[in-house]
Amino acid sequence: MLRSAELRRLRASTPVRAALAVAVVLLLLLRWRSTPRLSFNNQQLEALWAAPKDEAAELYETTRQKLLEKHRYEPHTAARAVGCAPWTAEGYATLESRADVYASRLGRFVFRFLDQAPMRNRLDHAIGRVLKQVPPTVAVFPRNFYSTHRLGYAGVPDMFRLWPALLPLPLGGHLDDLVPQTDWADPARRGAVWSVMIADASDTTTELSTWIGDSVTIGNSAWSQVWRKVPSAAHRSRIFQ
Repeated sequence: MLRSAELRRLRASTPVRAALAVAVVLLLLLRWRSTPRLSFNNQQLEALWAAPKDEAAELYETTRQKLLEKHRYEPHTAARAVGCAPWTAEGYATLESRADVYASRLGRFVFRFLDQAPMRNRLDHAIGRVLKQVPPTVAVFPRNFYSTHRLGYAGVPDMFRLWPALLPLPLGGHLDDLVPQTDWADPARRGAVWSVMIADASDTTTELSTWIGDSVTIGNSAWSQVWRKVPSAAHRSRIFQ
């Protein structure tokens, strides 16, 4: 009798389980079908392949914006999701998606804080290339590694000293495919020597003054004034990094 009752319960529950399984599958299919997708036909792909770089970059930016719109991207929602302020001090959305807005913000930052920097022309050039979605042509693959420690290089663990050997240049292997085939990437493709600096407080002040073209301790530039207001050495080291 007990066995018969269990069989009846099993038969009764089987249709319910099947119905639930079907419902779950249907919900997944509906969600998949409702996900916005952009696609290109063969003719469009051929045109894109043959297009000049500037034209391809413009199409890339247009397509990127369409994807964000179809996925209902909203800067303030994204900012809350990652825990950052939704607005900049200038009143712009922090996570604005448009490349021209991003480049404009970078340009204003350079104009205000790095106006006297020896690399000012390179920075302006690089920002201009952001809109074209291409690497800068007057820069070089960064081979310098900077970090900080109150004791300088003497304060880092021995294991840290191995990292240039663990990631030698040229990169080689699958990492080589991630680097653009431009003169900018020559050190990564043809080989170079990593330059490692572990800066103490004095090194940080010296290096930063060189970068901005003004003394961060006695200068009058906007960056120097902000630097002197940073409340602690730990905060300054984070900014330096």
